[in-house]
Amino acid sequence: MSVYNIFNMASGEELGRYFARTLGDALDAMARTAGFEDYAEACGSLPAMQGQLMVTEL
Repeated sequence: MSVYNIFNMASGEELGRYFARTLGDALDAMARTAGFEDYAEACGSLPAMQGQLMVTEL
């Protein structure tokens, strides 16, 4: 399991650190924290978000 740090470059906000097996799992966890079912739903609602996120594996 890895730790992923997700940062929104547009807002300058750290969106969280997530323990996950894959990057996709970390993005899903971040989206659920924000109230979405998964990352795909979040991107459907906020299409610009995909280009604004910086994700690093710690």
